[in-house]
Amino acid sequence: MGSHEEECIRTNTGKEFNYTTVNALNSNLDDIHPSQYDGIIIGGSGDYSAHHPKSQAWVEPLLRLMQRAIDTNTPGFGLCFGHQLLGTLMGSTVQTDLQCAEVGTIELSLTPAGKNDPVFGQIPASFAAQTGHSDYVTHPPPGVTILVHGGKIPTQAFKVNNKNFYSTQFHPDLSGKQARERYRAYREKIRAPGVDDGENLFIIGKDDATKLLAQFGKLIRTLKEPT
Repeated sequence: MGSHEEECIRTNTGKEFNYTTVNALNSNLDDIHPSQYDGIIIGGSGDYSAHHPKSQAWVEPLLRLMQRAIDTNTPGFGLCFGHQLLGTLMGSTVQTDLQCAEVGTIELSLTPAGKNDPVFGQIPASFAAQTGHSDYVTHPPPGVTILVHGGKIPTQAFKVNNKNFYSTQFHPDLSGKQARERYRAYREKIRAPGVDDGENLFIIGKDDATKLLAQFGKLIRTLKEPT
């Protein structure tokens, strides 16, 4: 589903950008210098967990890559798994808990900080988002600002303070239609507790959250403009 994720990100961020795709499993991430790029997006991972021992061989280089991006103030956006990596990097923990699992379209709200943010503040104060996770960031780490509240977890979205690095547990890369396509590919891994088939939990047309990546793309374009 890597190609599906890449296409969703391109569609919702802005196809006018030149994209370079890197597979963390078979790339030397320590050779990547984020400042050479206008921005980075770290996507989801239906097959791996940020805190599982089998993932650490490439999770650790990803964390170092994210730290370099933050140090150089390269704009960044972590999606689901990328959000969990950022939470880990900033000092929180990630755990698997089916009681906190979220699958389908949920209603969320911006915090006061979210309403005033240049990216998040451009979407409705109450909005719909597509979700699909059983891992989550257990608590807000130091050095971030929570931008969204609601759902089952206290860490739906945050931004690194004084940096242009964002992340969301939900999926702004997915429309309702795209979320159904993704669910069909990972049906067994993101099955909703007590639900035999969760495809219909994703509501087509509830696509407010996809505007976030479009606004992130707009932020990148603004930062590139000569002062």
